[in-house]
Amino acid sequence: MRPPWVVAGAVSQDPASYPYELYDLTKDWTQFDNVADKYPEKVKELKPLFWEEAEKYQVLPLDATVATRLAAPRPNLAAGRTEFTWPRATIRRRIGVFHRGARPETSHYRYRVCRCNR
Repeated sequence: MRPPWVVAGAVSQDPASYPYELYDLTKDWTQFDNVADKYPEKVKELKPLFWEEAEKYQVLPLDATVATRLAAPRPNLAAGRTEFTWPRATIRRRIGVFHRGARPETSHYRYRVCRCNR
């Protein structure tokens, strides 16, 4: 199993086959000491609960591919829009202060910021 911060290299395509981890946060808030081997009955008890919660919060199917997710388009409030109007005080600041999903995509396109007389 590859740690989540490592984005290159082989990865199991079935995250459900990963070993379960268990931590006692009252004694180990850093989650350094995995106690799953020490408490196998607790792990067995929590497995079905994990899958119930995963379904409840709509995180299935689990995805172990990092590069694919990084390259996938994100939801964008600006998609399909060609005109954006902001109050004058906002335009005095940098447009970059807006979240990427709420402003026009400018990194790969030519664009112009103009003053409208509306």
